[in-house]
Amino acid sequence: MKITINDITLSSDFLSVPAQGSANIPVELENLSEEYADYALVPCVGWIENGVIVSTTRKVISSNNKKIFTLPAECFKNPGAIYISIGLVKDDEKVKTNEIVLFVGEAPESDVELPS
Repeated sequence: MKITINDITLSSDFLSVPAQGSANIPVELENLSEEYADYALVPCVGWIENGVIVSTTRKVISSNNKKIFTLPAECFKNPGAIYISIGLVKDDEKVKTNEIVLFVGEAPESDVELPS
């Protein structure tokens, strides 16, 4: 799964995310913006839990010349929307991109035992 940053607009190469019960799904970031090329990338992930909006920032890890963050297990506890935006930070300047909204479908939780 990859999210592309072009100025302050996000786009993705995927239409859906894994279903309920998933955890720590990796997402690659690609920054095509020349204006924000030297800015730090701070992914912000949000979801609704018990009728309340919950959000967190995620750490970006560089691996094989790719910038990757993960979608936490908490946002897969219930079916529903996941909201992703990216903060572009340099010195005291912070610019936030638009957000992408993805949908987590219903699925059996992790307590389901699979046959051996």
